[in-house]
Amino acid sequence: MKKNVLLFGMCLLFSIAGAVTLPSRTIQLTKVQAGTLADSLNKVSADTINTLTVSGTINAKDFLKGLSNFAQSGKIITNLDLSACSIDSVTYQLYATSFYQADELPQFAFTGANYVTLKLPSTLKSIATQAITLAPKLISLELPSSLVEIKLNGIQGLPLMSTLTLPAGIKKVALNFNTLTSLVVPDGVTDLDLTYSALKDGTFNLPSSVVNLNLTGLTKVTSLTLPAALKSLYLDDTSIPALILPSGLKRLSMTTNTAITSLVLPEGMDSIDVHTCKSLTSVNTPSTLTYANLLDTKISSSVVPAGAKVFMLGGSGTWGMNTSLTSVTFSPGTNSIIGYNDATSLGVYIQNASNLTSITFPSSLVSIGYGSFYNIGITLLDFIPSSVTSIALYAFSSCPDLKEVKLKEGLQNLGDNVFDGCTSVTKVTLPSTLKSMGATTFNGCTKITDVYSYAAVPPAAGTGSFDNAVLTDATLHVTSTTAQALYAAAPVWKDFTDLVMDISTGVENVRNNSSLSLSGNPVQGSEAVLTFVEAGEGAVLRITDLSGKTLLQQVVATGSTTTTLSVANLSKGVYLVNYSDNTGKRGMVKMIK
Repeated sequence: MKKNVLLFGMCLLFSIAGAVTLPSRTIQLTKVQAGTLADSLNKVSADTINTLTVSGTINAKDFLKGLSNFAQSGKIITNLDLSACSIDSVTYQLYATSFYQADELPQFAFTGANYVTLKLPSTLKSIATQAITLAPKLISLELPSSLVEIKLNGIQGLPLMSTLTLPAGIKKVALNFNTLTSLVVPDGVTDLDLTYSALKDGTFNLPSSVVNLNLTGLTKVTSLTLPAALKSLYLDDTSIPALILPSGLKRLSMTTNTAITSLVLPEGMDSIDVHTCKSLTSVNTPSTLTYANLLDTKISSSVVPAGAKVFMLGGSGTWGMNTSLTSVTFSPGTNSIIGYNDATSLGVYIQNASNLTSITFPSSLVSIGYGSFYNIGITLLDFIPSSVTSIALYAFSSCPDLKEVKLKEGLQNLGDNVFDGCTSVTKVTLPSTLKSMGATTFNGCTKITDVYSYAAVPPAAGTGSFDNAVLTDATLHVTSTTAQALYAAAPVWKDFTDLVMDISTGVENVRNNSSLSLSGNPVQGSEAVLTFVEAGEGAVLRITDLSGKTLLQQVVATGSTTTTLSVANLSKGVYLVNYSDNTGKRGMVKMIK
């Protein structure tokens, strides 16, 4: 008789409102009030509970303090049934004070829990991010028919589960556990996010209702039939070799795909991100695109839509140089190339493209922004249309193969460091419309031999517009004697050792090859001795003031290499001595008396 009573006591199903004292392995807590579950569990003396059934109202505190503290005390609940509960809203502080919604399983509700089976509240509508995560023993998870949404990573890290039954009314699903091998997605689901699972072709379905699809790390999936209703598609770390995109698709993000070689984007698309798809060689760009990241692909040519706010081509630098891109066209109607944004690393720009030699701009273009074309393969820059009035800093910097810069009429302003580090440039042509140059515009362009400036009045030039080596070795060519005098007195321009007036003669390619020099400068006496290479026919030396007015002119004998000019009648000051002959030799030196 005592034995039967003992067995009866051990198997007793004990129900009480909030108080449990017997060491029963099957326990019911009834009529629980929100926020009191911890108190009720503290009264449970059993170290191991086979099944805990809770009914009543609970909130985030009951999960994050009650059930969590019970587990941390070393006590074990094998099967947890909350199906008879409802979840109330509450403001509660775990790490920070937060408001927890009603009918939502809160974040960290079951983190590292050792439950084998778990039944969620029958009125549950939402599972928050990381609500059920790292549950190493869970083999059965019962989701209620009321459930509408599983948020990003709401269910993840369930190593013993290979399948999950989703309720018919669910709309948004986000699952992340790599043991998932099969899944039936109900009709009506609009948002589907499957991350790092073992799903493969034929083990899951895509209902026609899906509007937003995210597949990450599904390396065994090789083909997809996309729903016609799809608006947004995100694929990461996949090996899908081909896709037919639905006509209504607005956004595509596909990164680290090593299999796909071409994409046909429907007109109407707004955004595409296919960076690091290293097999992708062809993709069209609909006129409706406002965002495109095509970095680190093998695309050879591209068209930049006029309305693009972000359009990135070439190599990111992280993955090295892009050697595939050879040509880029900016669509008619493009008014401004935004350039690179340091704060966001976004913008409209092309970088690290060593074989890019062809760029086409429309006549509508007015400005070129910061860092727009960095480290590309152009050799001749003569394609900027006359409609462009300004070029911002670093716009064509670090282009190692650029040899000649020929800027067209219409350009008014060059920013700082526009051609910084273009170490192969030898010739620069500046238009008559140029009004200003920033600091260090041609910094590091140490091989420049000729600068042709068509502006009658020297453009305002910032400090270091030209490298010191250029000022010493290059020739500055201007259009008139008057201009010559003005440049000789203007900041930066006056520092050119060789300054000649030869553009107006059409002899753009003739350097200051007379080797004109002055012996003794400042001139101390009444005579100035000048030397030069063998004088050609019609050789003339002229002394002018800085306004260009001729003060003295003397014919030089053909074949001579030196002559003396009388300067006794000149007042103390700065003058220009110009040499020219009929063979095209030119030269100028500043003379101080």
